[in-house]
Amino acid sequence: MSKFLQFTCNLDSFIDDLKEILESNTKKVEDLLKQENKTYSSFVKPLQMMDERLEHFFTPLSHLNAVNNSKKTQEVYTKSLPIITEYSTKLSQNIEIYKAYKEIQKNEEKSLNYEQKRVIALNIQHFELSGAHLDDKTKKRLEEINIKKSELTNNFSQNLLDATTAYEYIITDEKDIEGLPSSEIENAKLSSEDKEVKYKFTLQMPSYIAYMTYGKNEKIREALYRAYVTRAPENEKIIEELLALKSEMSQLLGFTNYVEYSLSSKMAKNEEEVLNFYKTY
Repeated sequence: MSKFLQFTCNLDSFIDDLKEILESNTKKVEDLLKQENKTYSSFVKPLQMMDERLEHFFTPLSHLNAVNNSKKTQEVYTKSLPIITEYSTKLSQNIEIYKAYKEIQKNEEKSLNYEQKRVIALNIQHFELSGAHLDDKTKKRLEEINIKKSELTNNFSQNLLDATTAYEYIITDEKDIEGLPSSEIENAKLSSEDKEVKYKFTLQMPSYIAYMTYGKNEKIREALYRAYVTRAPENEKIIEELLALKSEMSQLLGFTNYVEYSLSSKMAKNEEEVLNFYKTY
């Protein structure tokens, strides 16, 4: 029977541990590139395993920050983003790695199986979409864009989380909780020093879904719904900035717009094909 991988996430040492891993990875990449006759086994597979180990290290922090957010997880996650984004961007723009993949694709075309060929093809595409073949000035700007995008995306998520956590709707009329399962009523009940019984509903999924599904008071459902769909209005500016950055990135990579860039790695060939798909279904 297979077992889940064991993991730890020491928030106090996470940044130092991350830097140590990235420094070690960078040295491994340099050593791999020194090989004279690079093959799938000697070059591609070690790179893939290196990336996988990094993902196993970083994912617990990302997951904890998403499902059990605290000031500490947010602080560490925010500090780690530019570090890992800069590393990932430089790795994906390394022209020597790109050339090595192309060389292996050509030399081992007949000996590799379908899955291995697919791994190489996807990596070559990834390097091209990261600008590995472009000049240093353009690469630098793409790196700046990637770091800014990761920062903005994190801010977007944090604003959404803060708004979700901050909202509450207090119910004092017993009639307004009629129809809800007893377990949901018990979860919503607030302890109070006076004799008045109060019930708190929030925008957290268990609470929100419970009232939206079973609550009979349509005015309360409307209030909850409006609060939910209008959370974190400050994110509007973040969305605008992200769209501008994605547009600039796409044009630097030779695409007309972000739609063209996005579709370059998907089955749909153009915008029209995507729109027709939506019309069909």
